Amino acid sequence: MLLHEYQFNSCFAEYIDGLIEQKKNLGYTYDSAKYTLIQFDKFCIEQKIIIALVTKELTEAWNTYKEKESKSRRSYRISVLRL
Repeated sequence: MLLHEYQFNSCFAEYIDGLIEQKKNLGYTYDSAKYTLIQFDKFCIEQKIIIALVTKELTEAWNTYKEKESKSRRSYRISVLRL
């Protein structure tokens, strides 16, 4: 799958699309962050998140360490959600 072909499907889809559009309009390529946002979109679908609200529980679940994930990758993944 190519980055530009992915269709966001979670309840956050319109917000993610808007953020990416805004960043690109400002001149950022935003590909690395888009990859992470795809992961977040899939995570929300897997977790059956149906309300587009970033709660403490959602944030804590997203922030947990993933197997074989470096500290810098985890920090970056978390930072994308903060934007």
